[in-house]
Amino acid sequence: MPELSADDTRFIPVDARQVLRETVERSGFTVGEETQGFVELHRSGLPAGCAVYFLLRNSPALYAIRALSKASALIVLHVNDDIEDARENMFLHTLGVHAARLRTLEAMLSPGALESLVEMLQAAFSVASTALGEVPSPALVPQIDPERRELSEADPLLLPIYASTCKDRLFEEATARVLDAMFQWHLPLGIAFSGRTVPDGVVFRGRNGPSNPQEVAHYDCKSKSTDSYSLSTGDGDQQGRYLGIQRRLEAERGWRGRGVLMFTPAVEPDVIAGKTQKDAWARVLVENRELIFIPAQVTHRWWELQRLEATWQLKAFVSPALIWAALFDFKLEGIGTDVAQRLFPSSRNSARLLNVADAELIWIAGLHGFPPDLDAVTESLQSADREARIEEKLRLPALVTRFVDALAKKDSSLDSIMRATGLHAPAVEYLLQSRPMSNRWRVDTSPYLSASLLRLRGQVEQSA
Repeated sequence: MPELSADDTRFIPVDARQVLRETVERSGFTVGEETQGFVELHRSGLPAGCAVYFLLRNSPALYAIRALSKASALIVLHVNDDIEDARENMFLHTLGVHAARLRTLEAMLSPGALESLVEMLQAAFSVASTALGEVPSPALVPQIDPERRELSEADPLLLPIYASTCKDRLFEEATARVLDAMFQWHLPLGIAFSGRTVPDGVVFRGRNGPSNPQEVAHYDCKSKSTDSYSLSTGDGDQQGRYLGIQRRLEAERGWRGRGVLMFTPAVEPDVIAGKTQKDAWARVLVENRELIFIPAQVTHRWWELQRLEATWQLKAFVSPALIWAALFDFKLEGIGTDVAQRLFPSSRNSARLLNVADAELIWIAGLHGFPPDLDAVTESLQSADREARIEEKLRLPALVTRFVDALAKKDSSLDSIMRATGLHAPAVEYLLQSRPMSNRWRVDTSPYLSASLLRLRGQVEQSA
């Protein structure tokens, strides 16, 4: 093979703009002008207030696009393998910017997908503008700088320690890591706009049917010097001010504001009952919004449950919409209302305190997001190799697989399942009672599974 040299003229230089033009034309886009490394892409029928760009060169940071365009929703396509879209977007969304690989363009244009993305971006931009009192600019978000994109040192396993030792920043960052997998959209405002008077974060739920509005809530993290939170008047006043974000979305976009999530050290139910009946905290409840206190032990438990699942399982099985419905509406997917109320009693019009058993119920509700596409792929793979246990491994989340394995033992009991899974009694009963979940099990994998299910299901129904 002949050696290559720098003077070799046999290679044809690549015209990046021509390649881009040929690529995006298939999706109905035309290539516009380049400004500071960003090429604008034009297409008829884009949602109002939306602009699409391609990052042609690697020199500008993604967030720099916010300084070049006044559009409220900005989508930046790229082919840079050094850009971690999911991690970048957690911060970019606070600027109304979304980063995506060029190869995902067709999927982004699927019916309803682009409109939904733009609506969420515009809402995020509105949230950040309201929280800051000014239009957010790249200068306000130094943490997005690619030179400072190192992974956070915050470890969610240490959440209880952070919460009770005044480790404000670590507590906030660790909490944000837990919430990422649980909500459709999550804006960590406190991390992005460090030093500004903003809530630590805002979480969204997308539209649930054409007649239902988008929903939004904000959260705050309060670490203390001891494992105790006392609901100061100042904190209550602060949450009242932050509710202005939800009021603005309600007034301008017809959204529904759900209330406040407070991530704290341990907090006593009597303290919550007393403090939320008067003054600042009472004003939060007057607006018929939820006020939910979530101790660090609860958030820690969510992280433990998340770590059981592989990344693909989190993406495939966890439904942020079902987690939202459980957290705010007491709806446990897969079981009847009467059973759900017994396992997860509702307490409307008053502040709520979540415990670890509640955390498990909310998480299991989210695991009911069975994707039909995954079922089709699983069945296809299984038909190609009947001897392999492909279907068994791919049809269930890891937590549920652990539960099924414990249930399939000859002498399984509620106590033995609790020991094997680490779950509390309400969570075990939930899994026993959920028909949609049990319908996914391969009962022929064990001679005892079906009999154990019927026996223990009958046992919990009778005891109720």
